[in-house]
Amino acid sequence: TLLRLKEEGRVGAVGIGMYPHDLWERVLRSHPIDIGLSHNLYCLHDTRLASLLPIARERGIGIVNASPFASGLLTERGAPDWHPADAAQRQVFAKAAAYCRSKGTDIARLALQFSCGNPDIATTMFSSADPDAVRRNVAWSEEPIDRDLLGAVRDILAPVLNTQWNY
Repeated sequence: TLLRLKEEGRVGAVGIGMYPHDLWERVLRSHPIDIGLSHNLYCLHDTRLASLLPIARERGIGIVNASPFASGLLTERGAPDWHPADAAQRQVFAKAAAYCRSKGTDIARLALQFSCGNPDIATTMFSSADPDAVRRNVAWSEEPIDRDLLGAVRDILAPVLNTQWNY
């Protein structure tokens, strides 16, 4: 078992990464893990990770929040073809991106700021192969979030809030 491997010193820490929210709760409550990598569960349109944070804190489990751009849904380019969002759902995200654009900003900026803004989440992880994008994202994360824009975009995203995707 994992606990035995830790006791024997074969592993220093045990982590798990997954998406389904309902599985997260079961794992956090019943498995001896030290860290969890969650993706797409704390971003502009989905905040279900927040309900798991008290359980993780109580059990001493660190949480890494990944994919603040929701696998591309919260970007100007949109999600790749493999993403399970249907055409109507993708249109909701496109509408939110267009609204941000009309206000002079990029939805990705708002998405990153939102995901990084929860003080109960120690780490938010994004990926990029472009060094300029990494620098831009770090700069965005250090800027204050526009609360009025956030409210308006969350209203636009209401039809897709906390959607469980079938990956």
